[in-house]
Amino acid sequence: MQHSPPRPEDFSYHLPEELIAQHPLQNRSASKLLTVDRSTGQTGHKVFRDIIELLPDNTHIVWNNAKVIPARLLGKKEGTGGKAEVFLYRFSGDDPLQWEALLKVKKGGRPGLGIELPEGVVARIVNPLGDGRANIRFENIAPEAFNDWLHRQGSVPLPPYIGRRPETEDRTRYQTVYAGPTGAVAAPTAGLHFTPEVIDALHARNIGITEITLHVSLGTFLPLREENLASGTLHSELVDISPQAADTINAARNAGKKILAVGTTSVRSLESAADPDGTIKPLRGETNIFLYPPYRFKAVDMMLTNFHLPESSLMMLVCAFGGTDHIMAAYREAVEARYRFFSYGDAMLIT
Repeated sequence: MQHSPPRPEDFSYHLPEELIAQHPLQNRSASKLLTVDRSTGQTGHKVFRDIIELLPDNTHIVWNNAKVIPARLLGKKEGTGGKAEVFLYRFSGDDPLQWEALLKVKKGGRPGLGIELPEGVVARIVNPLGDGRANIRFENIAPEAFNDWLHRQGSVPLPPYIGRRPETEDRTRYQTVYAGPTGAVAAPTAGLHFTPEVIDALHARNIGITEITLHVSLGTFLPLREENLASGTLHSELVDISPQAADTINAARNAGKKILAVGTTSVRSLESAADPDGTIKPLRGETNIFLYPPYRFKAVDMMLTNFHLPESSLMMLVCAFGGTDHIMAAYREAVEARYRFFSYGDAMLIT
């Protein structure tokens, strides 16, 4: 049974701006790794590649293989030529040319307004959704040509706390090395630290890995609102846990394995699909699950995560898993030790 959400300000901490990572490290696995024992609060300071030895033999890893789309498009308003920006955040139905998008258009976006984009493509507003969002449909391009066009003309949707324009390196570094199904507008950043060498070493230890998919959507960039707190739910995101993935995870649990969820997206997916006894059901659809203290986790035993924004839903999730006092103390320790924060920052392993 969910309790009333605590106040977001209970999950605030002081973060010097210079600790917000603006670029990825040259070597993915060279990130720092703060370990936290959630039963005692004891911490340790490692490097990410040390995870190869840190994980117990009976670990089974579940990670999110979603791939980020180049969701940000720059254009101009039809007629006036005013600057406009289209930020795609989710498919809108079966039509590959129809999307929900966040628009930056002077004086707002009315139904029928067109935004002229490169190569003669036009994004037409079908109907506004409020808060700068709208259903749009692309014109002057064939459905089968859309994906190639988007990858030519779109840019990586870096989070707003990265105060620079996307660069060439972001095309590969803002993706996990195991990214597969396309559709996310933000990377599952806890997975950014894995390299093929680390993965091979985990396989050599017979540590199993199961892939699931959750396409991070617009809500990642939005602050918590009163309606989130009142309803105990978040924005909806598309999740896909295949029957085969569910069977593999359940078999691992039944064999005494401990489930390590890579990132909050994997945690949300697994807890959305879990029966009260922790059994994972196949799930293909949407989840709006909001995990905050106190919450009894049914399907996750360990978590790998990056450091999250103060007062965010993700901060609340991590505190629910690791214990608010332990996690807030660990964050203060990370600040003091000059860890790098957020998407391109360092990692935390909670056991």
